[in-house]
Amino acid sequence: MNKRIIIAVVLASALLVFESCGIAGSIIVRRGLERNYDPMAFARSKKEMEKRVPGLTAWVDRMFLSGQMHDTTIVRDGFKLHANYAAAPVPSRRTAVIIHGYGANNMNMMHIARMFRDSIGYNVLLPDLRRLGLSEGAAVQMGWLDRFDVLDWSAIAHEVFGDTLQVYHGISMGAASIMNAGGEGTPDYVRGFIADCGFSSLWDVADTLLTERKLPAGPILENIETQVKRRFGWSVLDDVPSRQVAKCSKPMLFIHGDADQITPTSMSRVNYDAKVNGYREIWIVSGSRHAYSYPDHPAEYTAVVRRFLKEHVE
Repeated sequence: MNKRIIIAVVLASALLVFESCGIAGSIIVRRGLERNYDPMAFARSKKEMEKRVPGLTAWVDRMFLSGQMHDTTIVRDGFKLHANYAAAPVPSRRTAVIIHGYGANNMNMMHIARMFRDSIGYNVLLPDLRRLGLSEGAAVQMGWLDRFDVLDWSAIAHEVFGDTLQVYHGISMGAASIMNAGGEGTPDYVRGFIADCGFSSLWDVADTLLTERKLPAGPILENIETQVKRRFGWSVLDDVPSRQVAKCSKPMLFIHGDADQITPTSMSRVNYDAKVNGYREIWIVSGSRHAYSYPDHPAEYTAVVRRFLKEHVE
C-alpha cells in the first residue's frame, strides 16, 4: 500500500477515535453532570431505600407527617440549595451533617439519619448536593466544589441546633465531599469525619470504570477535563480527597465494603494511608457492595460508629 495512503488511513482512524472520545465525553458531561430535575427522584429513592433497609419508609413518613423533619433552603452563587433537618429525640448539642452520593439525594441517606438520631442521639442535617434532589446548580460537582457547600451547611446546622460538636458523615461522592471539606480547615465544633466507600481520586475512579467497560479512558477523560474546566471552572484532576485528608488532623473513620463494584476498596486504604495527622481508623466490611455496608450490617455499623464517636470524637 502506498505510504501516503497508509498515513491517511492512520490519521483518519486517529481522528475518528478522537471524535468518538469527544462525543463520549460530551455525553458523560451532559448526562452525568448536567442532570435534569427529576420530580420522581425522591419517590424512587424512597422505594430503593425501603428495599435496602426494610421499615425505613414508615420512619421517614412519620418524621415528615409529625413535623419533626423540616425543610430549609439557602442561596449560594445564585442557586437555591435544599436540605432537611431534624432535632434529636432528647435535646442534644451534637449534630451529624450527612452527605449523599452521586445520582442520589438526601432520601438515600435517611437510614444514616435514623441511626444518628434514634440510636445515637444526634441532631441531623441532610443537604441535597448541587443539581441533585431539590438543589439547583450548574452541574454536579463530584464532591470537589461541594466541599464549600458542606462547610456552609455545617454553619447553618450550628445556627439551628446551637451545637458544640458536629461530625460529618458521607457515602460515596458524599464521602469525597466531606474528606475534601476536611482539608479546608473546619470550625472547632466540627470534631470528626466518617467516610463510607469514598474515592481517593476522581480521575482514578473514572479511569477504572471506563477501562472496565473497555472504553479508551485516557482520551475520554482528557475531553471531560477540558469541558469541565471551560464550562464549570474546576478540574477533575484537582478532585483528590486523599490530598485533602492529608491536611486534616481531626479523627476520621473510613468504611468500605470489600465487594464494592463501583469504588475500589483499595481507595479507602489510600485515603487511610494519606491521613498522617490525627486519629484514623478503617473498617473493611466483608461481602458488602457499594454503599451497602449499613444495609448489610446495621447493628455492627451502628456499634462501630458509636464507639468511634465516644472514644475519639465526643
